This record gives sequence, structure tokens and C-alpha cells, in this order.
Amino acid sequence: MRLSLYFTVLFVHSFLGIYSQGLRGGELSIDISSTQIASLDLQIYLENQGLDSVTVNWGDGTSNVLIPVNTIIPNSNIYVALFSSSHQYDTLGAFEIEVIDSFLLADVDNISNSSDKYLKIRDSLYIHDFSNDQVGFFSNHNEFSFIDDGALIHSLFSTEFNIYDFVTAEFIPFVDDGYTLPIADSLEVGVNGFYWSSPQDAGTYAFAIRLHEFRWNNNFTEYLKLGTKTRYMMIDIDSSMLVSNHNLIFQEKHVTIYPNPVKNYLNIKLVNALLQKNLQLQVTNLLGQSIFQQDIPVFEKEWTYQLDVSSFPSGTYFLTLQNGGGIVSRKFMVQH
Repeated sequence: MRLSLYFTVLFVHSFLGIYSQGLRGGELSIDISSTQIASLDLQIYLENQGLDSVTVNWGDGTSNVLIPVNTIIPNSNIYVALFSSSHQYDTLGAFEIEVIDSFLLADVDNISNSSDKYLKIRDSLYIHDFSNDQVGFFSNHNEFSFIDDGALIHSLFSTEFNIYDFVTAEFIPFVDDGYTLPIADSLEVGVNGFYWSSPQDAGTYAFAIRLHEFRWNNNFTEYLKLGTKTRYMMIDIDSSMLVSNHNLIFQEKHVTIYPNPVKNYLNIKLVNALLQKNLQLQVTNLLGQSIFQQDIPVFEKEWTYQLDVSSFPSGTYFLTLQNGGGIVSRKFMVQH
């Protein structure tokens, strides 16, 4: 079953009137050339047509007004305004790109007085002496899956990035105040995806996910910050998507790993996990490269698996376990 997922990208808009655009979402992408030219692309999703322009503050004391280059309608209710621009930076360094627009969609369940709130995004951009094609999201804005056991999954991380890059992901507040994450038995985000188990109530819910991108310096002694990319989304949940908590099969609380740090064998312990099928186990390094993958049959509620990491180079790794709609991630360190 596919769900509609809408995002909110935030812009500085010259019009500050009381008319609500009913903004639902969008995303902003910026790439940097070797000559310090930033190329910007953005999409804004809204329920009411009529978004004529936005103003972008580039973080160096300059700003410019953008006019939509195209407007498309992905379905009968949602409009999409597309913008693009470029900007020449004079110096290397860190810049904060700020974009604001008004107003949010009314009656968003986890934002108080949402129709009175401005949409804001502040993405960081670090300009170095090399070009940088910013990491992107793997999925399109409407690619969101509802799994039969009550999990909603949205793929996030793109593989289109430099092999020396390292990316992290986190939830951030959707607005400056009056925002809370929805109540959930399990609500997780990582570079591989966004996972929401068993929504409690029907309604419209807002989420904001930020990627942080880093790259090794020329001497491979430290990571350089490249910037952030933020996706703001609103998800409509109807009663057919609600699943009681007892149907959740595989959750964060079911998994324990030890010792951590580890030298030879990492113990992966499952407790009270009623698994539907084989457990999919994967280990990736900081570059996002898969270094171990295996499907493991599990027949007991309490079970321990020993992963041999004696041949792994010392460093930080990510363990991902998946069963049905459940995904659990753990970070561990190997020290020899």
C-alpha cells in the first residue's frame, strides 16, 4: 500500500499577510562548484495555488527573490512550486542559508496552532576548495510504504555521494515552538530510512529530517563538514492504517549488543522477539559500505548470535537488523 507523503521546505517570503498557503512540504538541494558557485533547487508543496515568489537569504548578507519555473499538480489536492537559482560566493567558509514562508497547513496534530506558524529552514553550507555535489534523498516525495504489521517506512539515504563521505541523520523540530513528535512505540530515523511503527491516532502529522554530510580531508586525518540537507514532511494517517501495539513484531527494545567496544566477537541478543521470518543482518562502515550481510533463521523468542569481528579494522560500525517491517540499528566500535 502506498501513501502520499508531502514535505515542507521553508523560505523567506516577501508577503507576510494573513492568507494561509496551506504549506505541506518540500525540500531544498544545493551543490557547490570548484569556483564557489552554489546551484539551488527547491520544491514547495501546498494545498492552495498562488505561491508567486520566495526570497532566499544566502548567508553572506545577500538575498534574491525566486519565481517558480514550473508548477505541476501530482494529484488533485496538492500543488507543487519549483524554483531554481545560483549564487557566487566570494570566500570559503561556513554559511547558513535561511528560507521562511507562511503559513502551515491548519490542524496538524503535532503542531499547536499550525495555521499560525511560519515554515523555517536553516541549512548549513561549508565551502571548501573543491566541488561538492550534495548528498540527496534516495526516495521521491511520495514514496512511502505501509507494512501490514503497522510500520510506515520511507527510504532516505542516497548512494549518489563521494566514497569518502560520511552521512548522519536526525529528527529536528518542525517549527520553533509548539512541536512534538507523535506518540509511537518505535520512531526511528537513520541514513537508511525513516521508520514509524503503529501510529496511535488518525490525523495529519509533521516530521523534519536532517542529513549531515562530512568528508575526509586530503590527509585522511579528520572529517570536513560539507553541509546539511533537510526534508520536511507531513503524513496523513487514516483509520485503516492504525494497528494495535500487540501487532508490532520486531522493535528496538528487543535487541541488545555487547561488549561494546568489541575485539573479537559481538554478541547480538534478542529478547521476547516474535519474528515472522529470517532475520536480515547487515554491518556497514562509516562510508556506508556493506562489509557483512547474512540472513539468519531464528526460531526462539530469546536468542543470541555471535558475530566474528576479529578481521574488521578498528573503527566505528553500524549494525542493522530487519525482520518484516521492523528495523533496528545499533552503533558499535571495534578496538584491537
